[in-house]
Amino acid sequence: MYLYRDMLNCLGRNKRTAQARIVLDDAKREGINPSASLCSELMVTYLKQQMPCEAVEIFEEVKSAGACDKLIYNVLVKELHQLGKLDLWLKYKKEYRKTFWGEEYEGLDYHENNSSLPLDNMSKSQDSL
Repeated sequence: MYLYRDMLNCLGRNKRTAQARIVLDDAKREGINPSASLCSELMVTYLKQQMPCEAVEIFEEVKSAGACDKLIYNVLVKELHQLGKLDLWLKYKKEYRKTFWGEEYEGLDYHENNSSLPLDNMSKSQDSL
């Protein structure tokens, strides 16, 4: 797994998204499930290349493999916000809250300006856009 992760990191940093996707597919064929550590660099590369659909696809693969953690959510949410993809940003921000903070945060929009909650400091900068 570490070899694949290092290859994905290297290809991602060099903006070789097509080759990185091939490496990820090879890893899956070898029986290595997508994990947050394996896929986070590739997600960032897709997002920095203005390819949010591909990044979300990778995220969903990690999520369906049951390997989502706070790191990969934070990576996705931060980069979506920086891209200005506020619809996707809000969707995954709410999903993060529900997953890691429980049902009590579902639909509670008045928490948008409370910086003590995770990921909420980004909502303040959304107001300044």
